[in-house]
Amino acid sequence: MSNINIFFIPGLAFDKRIFKNLNLSEYKCHYIEWIEPEKNEHLIDYSKRMIQDFVFPEDATNVIVGHSFGGVVAQEIASSVKVDQIILISSIKSREENPWHFKIVAPLRLHYLFRKYATLLFFPLWGSWHDYKTKEEQDLFKSMISKQSNHYLRWALQNLSLWKGPDRNKNYSLFHIHGKKDKILPYKIVKAPDVTYEDGGHILVFKKGLEITAIIKKQISILTSV
Repeated sequence: MSNINIFFIPGLAFDKRIFKNLNLSEYKCHYIEWIEPEKNEHLIDYSKRMIQDFVFPEDATNVIVGHSFGGVVAQEIASSVKVDQIILISSIKSREENPWHFKIVAPLRLHYLFRKYATLLFFPLWGSWHDYKTKEEQDLFKSMISKQSNHYLRWALQNLSLWKGPDRNKNYSLFHIHGKKDKILPYKIVKAPDVTYEDGGHILVFKKGLEITAIIKKQISILTSV
């Protein structure tokens, strides 16, 4: 049995189905799902509570694959448990990479205006522009966001807006995959991603599962050969 653990964290409002097209069955795969935040809960405290049912063994190789906001949370998790590598997909590595449209959310208290039903109501107007092209992709998004509470979604938007960046004393390696057509976390302000996709949008982990599977396997091979 493999002594390599891969922990998957989906993006804001998503769930583990965003990773359904990855094929990494030869490893020990663990899917971390969003939980309901406590009132005024800090991101670091939430991240610790989020993984309380998971074990990051000291004698194993532990990799976190974080999509979007899941990558932000992955970097918080790595401050409290043994993580050897974080693979960011359509995510950010620092506050400098966070776009202005998220940075203004908390200062202007815009997260309090968020309503899930409005997102779903207007999805036909913006979904295709944000790379949800097929009926499968559109239905998946609507299904994933429908299961989240407004409280969680507002909390997540607020904490993404306020995120200051990872622990500067990090002891893990970081690998970043990003699409050049990502309109949620724009490529133009992302600094030196390791792999880019010319035609990749924000859900490229779903659209390009086979290719990203190969990249993750290669990174694990490099990690374990050192």
